[in-house]
Amino acid sequence: MKQTLFLILGLLLSAQTFGSSRVIKDNRLDDRGRTPSLGRGYSVTTNTLQSLCYKKVDVTIPSYDLKYTFQDIQEGWESNYSFEANTKASFSYWFLKANITAHAEGSGESKIFHHYIYAKIDLDSYYNSLNEATSRMSDSAKKLLLNKDVVGFFDACGPYYVRSIGRHSSFLALLRYSTKESKRSQSYEMSLKAELKGFFRGGSVEVSGKVSSSNSHNEKKLNITIWAQGLGKDKLATLIPTDIGSFKKTVQESILTMQDANTGIITSLEIVPWIENTDFQQYLVLEKEEDRLKYQEKKTIMANSEVIAEIDRVDRSQMDNYYQMRNCYNNLRDQFPEKGKQQSESDNKYAYDYNLTLLKDISAPGNKTKEIPIIELLRQVELTKQEEIITRNDAFNVKAASCVNKIHEEGIAKISYKNHEECKDIRKESALPYLMLDHYCMPEFARIKKENEE
Repeated sequence: MKQTLFLILGLLLSAQTFGSSRVIKDNRLDDRGRTPSLGRGYSVTTNTLQSLCYKKVDVTIPSYDLKYTFQDIQEGWESNYSFEANTKASFSYWFLKANITAHAEGSGESKIFHHYIYAKIDLDSYYNSLNEATSRMSDSAKKLLLNKDVVGFFDACGPYYVRSIGRHSSFLALLRYSTKESKRSQSYEMSLKAELKGFFRGGSVEVSGKVSSSNSHNEKKLNITIWAQGLGKDKLATLIPTDIGSFKKTVQESILTMQDANTGIITSLEIVPWIENTDFQQYLVLEKEEDRLKYQEKKTIMANSEVIAEIDRVDRSQMDNYYQMRNCYNNLRDQFPEKGKQQSESDNKYAYDYNLTLLKDISAPGNKTKEIPIIELLRQVELTKQEEIITRNDAFNVKAASCVNKIHEEGIAKISYKNHEECKDIRKESALPYLMLDHYCMPEFARIKKENEE
């Protein structure tokens, strides 16, 4: 009984001193091609999401913060937004930059002045968490632990799992009206704002019939532009305003779509080590009670598992670069046969001059300054470059195998990788970035360069 009590006390102390949860709130969350979800595995070392190792995921009810701003936009507005670096501010800045054109058009008696009103709704959700008391680990993940395959478990489920997610949704609207004078129409704006105060209730607001009529809006050439991010799809069909009445409904519907706990741009992840999970500790059964995981052994398992995960990431990244390069090369040769290398003159008529044929930068397709000739891309993806990656990867895997074998020989819970020379060397390895692949593969035709063009 005393031994069991000491065991429980030891586990409680180790849970407080080792690992603990971490909250990620930086640019690691900016990649919208990934799909974080509650309970999904995560590796801090490689910044990769791994399998969902729960068969039943129960969640808590999230909370929300709503902020609503309504302001006039004057000339020189950029200074209030352009220096903001975070995602929320950036979205606002590019929305205004794209939709605020001239503040005045024409000349003389035909000159008209444009006035802008900016409405913004931000909704932040938090406390959307995994309820670990009622959520259950999947049978396959449980089997790995029962078979004491800790490395296999961490390889599939990650050393950490996602406990909670914070999200952000935005609804932006720009209202533009026009006058023949440079001065803003205070009476029209007051009436317009009064109408729009009914966003958050079902009733209407009594305003001057003359000023608030649709004729007045037509006279002022009222224009409404909206952008939104992080909305649910169920009510998107109603989010297209055509007048002030439908615009008010659009705002109300957008707030409803934001309140779906599974929608929104992810702004924070709370991750927790599996080693602290009660199901993990329950299923990782060792032969003797005194052999159960101690504090130092937990640290060693986590460290060794992260190294193995990092080895897998580097291997995958190197091979991803190779396959992307090879496919780009093959695509280049198939889609753009080289002039002068064809079997007949008639075929050469349809071939391409590699020095004059320009390719798009697929991340900035409209930017002519980033277009490059085929020959420049070909030099970066040619067969010798592909062979360099394979050679590097083969050498890496020889070292990686020595490191992983040493970890298993000494015991994944017994000796840290830091004590193995083989592993010290492998941690210096990385997957080299090939930025040109991301910008020009797969190749897309831009135009034919003029022979005298610089």
